[in-house]
Amino acid sequence: MDSRYLSFGELLFRDIADPVIQSLPVVQGMPVDPATGTHVPFVGFQSIVNGATLGQALRPTPQYGQELNSQNRRFYEGTGFSTYHALQLKVDKRFGSGLGFLVAYTWSKTLTDAESQFSEFSGFTADPYNRKAEKSYSINDYPHNLVTNWVYELPFGPGKKFAKAGGPAGEIVGGWKIAGIQQYQTAGPGSMYLPGGPRLRKYVRKSPVALRGS
Repeated sequence: MDSRYLSFGELLFRDIADPVIQSLPVVQGMPVDPATGTHVPFVGFQSIVNGATLGQALRPTPQYGQELNSQNRRFYEGTGFSTYHALQLKVDKRFGSGLGFLVAYTWSKTLTDAESQFSEFSGFTADPYNRKAEKSYSINDYPHNLVTNWVYELPFGPGKKFAKAGGPAGEIVGGWKIAGIQQYQTAGPGSMYLPGGPRLRKYVRKSPVALRGS
C-alpha cells in the first residue's frame, strides 16, 4: 500500500461500505458497484474479497488477500534504478621468451533501489512507493576486484630452445603451455540482523577480503 494512505489510521480497517469511508475523496474516485451502490475499486469487490476494508481497497491488487499481496513486494524487488561507476586499469604484456601476462583491476561502486528480483536474496522492499529510501549498496557491489592471468609457452619443440627435432616427435613435445588465473576481490555487502528482530533493509560493508583463484 502507498505509504501516503497510512494517515487514514484506524479507518483502514473499516468496511468499505461504511458511510464514513464512502465519503472519503479517495473512495469517491472509485467506480460504483451497481449491485451494492457503493464506491469500490472494481465491480464485485465486496462479494469476492473476504474482508472488504478500506485498506484492502487501497492495495495495488485489491482482489488478492494478504498472502498473495506479498507478490507485489517481490515484483517491486525487480524494478528500480541502479548506478554503476568504475575505474578500470589493465596491463597486458608479452615477452619473446614465451611468457605473457595480463593484470586487470577494477575499483567500483554499485548503488541501487531495486536489488534482486528474488526477495529471498535481498530482503523485501520496505516501501516501494518511496524508492529513494531504498537506495543503498547493491548485493553485487564488490569495490575492489583484481584479476591476473599468465601463460608460459614451454621451450620444447621445433624452433624452441630444447627438443628442436621436427617430425612427429616435435609435434608431440612442442606447443605445450602452462597458464593460470587468480582473482582477488573484496567481499560484498551483507545484511544486518538484530536478535529477535527483523532483518534491516540497508546493507553494511564486510571488511574481510575474499580470495578466489584457480
